[in-house]
Amino acid sequence: MSQPDDLPGRPRTARRSLPLVAFALLAAAGLGLVGVSGTLIDRPDGSAGKALLLAGTAVFVIGGAVTTRLIGNDIARRMARHGMEAPGAVVRMAISITGYLLVAITALGLLSVPLQQLLVGGAVTGVLIGIAAQQTLSNFFAGIMILVVRPFRVGTDISVRSGPLNGPFTGRVTALGLTYTTMLTEEGVLMIPNSTLLSAGITTLGVKRNDTGRDDAAPPAHNID
Repeated sequence: MSQPDDLPGRPRTARRSLPLVAFALLAAAGLGLVGVSGTLIDRPDGSAGKALLLAGTAVFVIGGAVTTRLIGNDIARRMARHGMEAPGAVVRMAISITGYLLVAITALGLLSVPLQQLLVGGAVTGVLIGIAAQQTLSNFFAGIMILVVRPFRVGTDISVRSGPLNGPFTGRVTALGLTYTTMLTEEGVLMIPNSTLLSAGITTLGVKRNDTGRDDAAPPAHNID
């Protein structure tokens, strides 16, 4: 009796899941150590409890951070298999930022650090950074929109019409980044800020084809971390 074609891939998938499960259990073990430390701190000599609290928190941070990274990489890998490499990179980044923040906030809570003052200070700092990096953040979020909506892809010939650029510019998209999109034009390499590109008029000319009628191999896109 023949075996299904996907059976050989199952052991590989299981092996990839083992590190994720292991580090998730490590994070849970860290929380367990923190729970045990609470009973030791109340004793007259609470030094052992404090040491166990620090050790448990450190174990939780390591396990939680690595688990977050593995989850993001796994989801990005699965999306790349379906031709969604660029959106997968955005999803991986979002998972990483959210996961690391949750791990950090939980660790501070375990150490009884007053979070209210930190949150207020972080909010003020965030506003100042947002004002100082307004243009960069605008390009960043515009880049996410371009990667998710995908009005064009690497290897597509496009014509860009935009007042700030004094266009039109016609060329081939060679890379999609979070802040800039790179085109190869007759004048050379052109890097366009994503916020400008998102508000520009874009004419898609199609993918360049070779003499055989097939699509030319597009230049590799830059990895987005």
